[in-house]
Amino acid sequence: MPKHHYLGDFYAKGSVCIHGAVFLSALAVFPVWGNNTATLRLSATVPETVAISVESTEYASSIDFSDNPEDVLLGIVQERSNSSNGYQVYVTSENASANGGAQGMFVSETGEASSVIPYWITYDGQEVTYENGTAKVTDTSDRATGSGNTREVRLQRLGYEHMPEPGSYGDTLTFTIASN
Repeated sequence: MPKHHYLGDFYAKGSVCIHGAVFLSALAVFPVWGNNTATLRLSATVPETVAISVESTEYASSIDFSDNPEDVLLGIVQERSNSSNGYQVYVTSENASANGGAQGMFVSETGEASSVIPYWITYDGQEVTYENGTAKVTDTSDRATGSGNTREVRLQRLGYEHMPEPGSYGDTLTFTIASN
């Protein structure tokens, strides 16, 4: 009677079956058909990004003029551009634009139309001077960093000699980014 070998859940006769099982296991680990190398091509598309956003602080909508505030953080601007030629950022004051002014102006929203309070802001630490209500605040030949460039907008000072008349005052700042 031939000798049977126990292999897991089945029996094999002789060593031929055992060698066959070892050979099939080797095929599973080292296939003998096809190539012995393979490639995977990767590609990506990077669209042009030119974007700007601003996050206002609580102080932007509740400036207390009675203390003649200085160096108040109004907002954080995020500049994003991957333009290989760089980019420019402009800020426009709605009231300075309407009046052709060189500085921003808070205009009375509840009092007399002639009630204005001149003010100056800084953008990334540099004082902003408008020309017909618009100022270039960033001009770079580089791309922005991976997460974008962060800039602070601060109310530098107000330009009044006497206490302002009671009421609500306002202005709107618009930030625009363009690739070079």
